[in-house]
Amino acid sequence: MSANENAGNSARRQFLKLSGAAGAAAVLVGSAAAAATNLPAAAQTDPCGADSDTGIKLWDHAKACGEAQRDPTHHPMPSYCKGTNADDVVLDGADPPGTHNFLLVPTSRVKGIECQKIRFGRNYWQDAWDQAQPTGATPVTYTGGQIGLGVNAAHDTSGKRVRDQDQLHIHLAGISTKVLDQLNKAGIKNDVNGWAASRVKVEFKGDTRYYRALHVANLNQNLFALMFDNVARPTREDMAVQMMIVTQSPHGFYVLTSNSDMTGAQHGIGGTSSCNRLLVYG
Repeated sequence: MSANENAGNSARRQFLKLSGAAGAAAVLVGSAAAAATNLPAAAQTDPCGADSDTGIKLWDHAKACGEAQRDPTHHPMPSYCKGTNADDVVLDGADPPGTHNFLLVPTSRVKGIECQKIRFGRNYWQDAWDQAQPTGATPVTYTGGQIGLGVNAAHDTSGKRVRDQDQLHIHLAGISTKVLDQLNKAGIKNDVNGWAASRVKVEFKGDTRYYRALHVANLNQNLFALMFDNVARPTREDMAVQMMIVTQSPHGFYVLTSNSDMTGAQHGIGGTSSCNRLLVYG
């Protein structure tokens, strides 16, 4: 064997060793990525859903309202659609709905708070607030307090289901004066950098929970994106376990978020993944 042939064989052997190591590394990286999701790749599901999904009442109704808005000639507007625009509609939260039980629902497929689409595009919180006003499609009146908006988590941190239906819906409801008094006295700051570490203890109807609280001047920004960027992402918490509540403050708005695994200074008191603990429906 010539010196050149020997050198060539040696180079090929080195290449095979490196290729094998690279392949093994790729497998390990792929396994680590799958482990980070807590689910095998085959078990991953779309967090937003598909337009073709059926059997979900809120989605079926919102989709029909959206189709009628876009093509009224071929799709008459159903009677249950209120304030339909190009992006969302208000539906009754109960039958009869009462004076403070409505739902703002996107007319595009969005399962819930875990869907990344809600962090871009339409400002659903602003739409919900506008529709709840006296000039809106479904004015909210609640003599025991004021307007409260809320979104439930998909499930709590143990996996227990929280919301009833898998189509994003913002509750247009009431929030008690008793709750507002506690929020007003809590010294809630307009400090997004401190939002994740903040804790406000709120009691309502014998149930006490901790919430992360932020004060904002208005609803011009996307609050889903704000919460993801400043709470869920830095704490590495799943968006699917987060709840949110928005209500007016003396000089803007309070934005609350929490989840069932959250803790605070007082032992034995935790958080919640449900907005139903503070909102009042009727």
